[in-house]
Amino acid sequence: MGLNKERTPQKPNNDALKQRIKKAWAEGDLVAFMAAGLEAGFDLLTNFITNIWDKPIAYKSFLDYTDQLFDAFILETCQKEKLDFVGGKLFLSYKISNNIALQADFYFQDVRQNWVLKQKKGRLDSSRFSDWETEPELIELRKSKKLEYPIEPPAGM
Repeated sequence: MGLNKERTPQKPNNDALKQRIKKAWAEGDLVAFMAAGLEAGFDLLTNFITNIWDKPIAYKSFLDYTDQLFDAFILETCQKEKLDFVGGKLFLSYKISNNIALQADFYFQDVRQNWVLKQKKGRLDSSRFSDWETEPELIELRKSKKLEYPIEPPAGM
């Protein structure tokens, strides 16, 4: 069996999704912003930070937005897929000048106690952080080339 070279895999059209994210952000609608972010995944969120925000943000603000996105993702995943969230880790890697790789690993268990791993990945330019030169955690990232944060269950879970 060979490849059908006439068929081209279709890429999802993210233009409408980007517009939903942009509109929700402009209107200050955090719920719509998070819902669109969940649908888009981590990579589109980092693209949004890079391309839509007109100025760099503080690193702690980025972590706060990321935490909210993760909480919404965990709650939605648990509800839709009937999973229990166990924990996770957020990894930041700084290997190439100004390029920060992001990876979030979410660990769930199903009703049979089987492990389910969900991952989100993205990239972000260091220039998007207003405190790149002064934030102690970002200084540590530049020194050690990596940071790791635990992902805890959302409040009330």
